[in-house]
Amino acid sequence: MNEAKVEILFPTIERWHCIDLILKNMELANKPKNTQILCVCAGSDKYKNYVKRNLEKIFKKVNFIENPDEGIEHDKLRSVSKGEKDWTNEINIKKIENVYKTYSLAKENIDKDVDYYWFIEDDTLFPLDIFNRYFNLLKGLKADIITGVSYYWHEFGVSPRNFWNLEVTKVFGEDDNSSEFTFNITPMNKQDEGVVKLGASGLGNVLAKKEVILEWQPQEHTNIGSGADISFFYNAYLKGFIAYGVWDIYLPHITKYENGDIAILGRIDKSLIPLLKNNKSYG
Repeated sequence: MNEAKVEILFPTIERWHCIDLILKNMELANKPKNTQILCVCAGSDKYKNYVKRNLEKIFKKVNFIENPDEGIEHDKLRSVSKGEKDWTNEINIKKIENVYKTYSLAKENIDKDVDYYWFIEDDTLFPLDIFNRYFNLLKGLKADIITGVSYYWHEFGVSPRNFWNLEVTKVFGEDDNSSEFTFNITPMNKQDEGVVKLGASGLGNVLAKKEVILEWQPQEHTNIGSGADISFFYNAYLKGFIAYGVWDIYLPHITKYENGDIAILGRIDKSLIPLLKNNKSYG
């Protein structure tokens, strides 16, 4: 087992429908022995205490940061987002602002002495061997960032897989002599397997070298519905860091509907089948 020094960056809001699954996923995952975790948690005192107590059962070192903002769950967003998203409605803007604040808190409180940062979001499951797969790919590809393919909780009528091309241009065209850049993102064409040089993706489960995080300042892009993830990849591009996505590392998404139904969206790695069969509340 690789003994690189790793800090997990784990944002969570009050999501009782998925917290036990992701806690068990982190517990069972293969990871370096002294992996530590930084959790930024929003929700009731009951939820915060529950998450903190159970993280301390899994990790020797837990840095637990309380986020005073209220998290906004998917079912609330669906109630105002029928079909394709209108990013300008009040609830979506608040959600984006909360995501930005969460990742800003995480960045402010990272342990700067680790070698790698591992983003894990509370609604995204991952294969139990993902760290070793990520780590070997980072070395083999000489990459700085690696991620699997995650799935949207909403549908746009196109492939729900969250890999994007990133086109960066000068604001005023090729003759622009300023230092100002802008960007455009477009979805990549679907592949069944292999790796691809990545423009952008989500932060559901991403491994990055420490330099990438140290040079990142989270930003929100309300016009495209991004609280932090696009700024992460955009900044990495501008700094010369290289990101790859892996089409056949699957990151299924746990989502809740307005009537209380739960769905796990996306292909599920076979290593997770026992976890899903035997999931029980931590208590």
